[in-house]
Amino acid sequence: MSRLILVRHAHSCADDVNEKLRSDPLYTRMQEWFRSQPYHPATRVLAIKLHHKYRLPCDVNESGLTPTGIEQARNLGTNLKTIDIGYCRAWCSPLARAKETLQHLTATFSEFSLLSVTFDDNLVERQRGAEAGIFANLRLYLAAHPSENRRKQRESSLRYSPPGGESLLNVLNRAQLFLRRTSSEFLASDTLIVAHHVIISAIRSHIEGWRPEEFLMKLVSEKSRNCGFVVYVR
Repeated sequence: MSRLILVRHAHSCADDVNEKLRSDPLYTRMQEWFRSQPYHPATRVLAIKLHHKYRLPCDVNESGLTPTGIEQARNLGTNLKTIDIGYCRAWCSPLARAKETLQHLTATFSEFSLLSVTFDDNLVERQRGAEAGIFANLRLYLAAHPSENRRKQRESSLRYSPPGGESLLNVLNRAQLFLRRTSSEFLASDTLIVAHHVIISAIRSHIEGWRPEEFLMKLVSEKSRNCGFVVYVR
C-alpha cells in the first residue's frame, strides 16, 4: 500500500494581497456590480481603482512566502505526523511559493526523509499571462477588461484563457499528463506533491472522476487552505 499526499503551498505574498482586497468593502461592491452590470463603465473604473490599490508587487509566479507562510510550512510536519509519513518521494511545482514550502517543511521535520525531489513544470498554477498576472485575481482583471470578459462568456469558463495564459481545460490536460507519466512511481512508495489550488483540484478531478461542471464548482466550494492536504491510498 502506498499513499499520494497533495499539499497546497503555504501562505504567499499574493495570498496576502488577495485577502486584503477581499476584505475591502469596495471589492464587495465591485463584485455586486460585476454580477449585475459587468459592462457598465463604473464597474471598470472601480476595478481599475482597486487594482492600483492592491496591485501585486511582482508577477504572481514570483510570489514567495510571507512570515505566516513560513510558519505554516514549518508546522506542516506536525500535521503530516498524524498520517505517519516518513520515507517518500516528493514532486513539487518549481514556483517559489511551492519550493519554499517544501524547503521549510524538510528543514524542520526530522522524521521526514525524502528519497527524491522532482520539480515538474506540469505542477505550476494556472498561468494567467503577463497582463492578468499582476492583478490580485482573475475576476478583478476581467472587471477591468470588459472585452476579455465578453470573450470569456463566449468561450466558457473552462475554455477561456487570458492573453498569454492558459485555460482551465489546459490545466486539466496538464494534470492528466502528469498522472499518466508518474502513476507507476506512486505505487512504489508514499508520494508528496506540493503545488497550487487549481492544479491540485485538476489532479483530484482525474483521481475522483469529476465531471467538468463538478470541477468548476469545486474550484470555488472546496478551495484548499494554505498547507492543507488530501491523502489518497493507492
